[in-house]
Amino acid sequence: MNIFQYVNNLFGAVDKRDVLGEIDSLRDELTRFTIGNFKKAIDAGVNTQGANYYSKQLSREFDRLRQSERLRGLNLIEQTYIALNQTTMTLEWLRKQVEREFGGKIVREAVDFKQANFLRYIDSIDFYLRYARSMLLVVTNLQINPNEDITKHFTMHEIKFLSDTAKHFVYLTAMFSQPVSVTEKVFDAVPSVVVSDADQQAIEAVLGNVKTDPTQSGFLPLDYNPFFLIGRRRAERRVKRLRAAEAAATATELTLSKLLEAQAGGSNDPAVQKQIDYYTNQLNKLNDEVDQINAEVAVSA
Repeated sequence: MNIFQYVNNLFGAVDKRDVLGEIDSLRDELTRFTIGNFKKAIDAGVNTQGANYYSKQLSREFDRLRQSERLRGLNLIEQTYIALNQTTMTLEWLRKQVEREFGGKIVREAVDFKQANFLRYIDSIDFYLRYARSMLLVVTNLQINPNEDITKHFTMHEIKFLSDTAKHFVYLTAMFSQPVSVTEKVFDAVPSVVVSDADQQAIEAVLGNVKTDPTQSGFLPLDYNPFFLIGRRRAERRVKRLRAAEAAATATELTLSKLLEAQAGGSNDPAVQKQIDYYTNQLNKLNDEVDQINAEVAVSA
């Protein structure tokens, strides 16, 4: 989906307060339920090496991009932690930009390229955090039991989501690792031309996709764009996402504790596994509920 199609799919008007609310919610997810477990995972030696097909897929995509983008992380878990740290700073900058660039109501017919790209950048962070949490939980499980069938703990829907969008996640890992100064230059080059008034062929011929759609994140699944939802459903989605983030964080923290216990030569505690299963099931249930709301986007588009 290019930037013209993206704007056409926006739901009528979006309130500036909703955009700021999404940014604040993402910052909450990131600082409370995401970044901490990545630091613990690195300390525990968690990585994406292994014989499992999903681990191989992640390692392959990361190794390819690591060379071309000269990324610092030795593996995807390390680089994701770097990206998440950077995103905490980028979100602060992004909030200030939205305060400055947006009026009270954002009407689809009046959205310019810069505003549209800010919205899609927020969509990208939304997708990225959700993927990062699930990926870390799966990979940590595989660190404990490399040959375990991951369908034992995760739904086929979740596994398909992780596998189908792994390449996109790795691409965003590189993008979100960039310092604010680089991101700022990218957005400064985006024209403040109203999208609906622009002739797509003429604009692309003169400016090219680099300036009108600099993040090139049109690969995001259609139903991972919260601004395509009516306000009430967007708010409901936000609450469920936060609950899912908390469940993912708890399940991952318990799984990391189990891994450390195993590394120390301890025995498997069935009570801990029971808690992990409980929170993983909660995560699967909440992710499914969020995805059902997301699916309304595809229906209405």
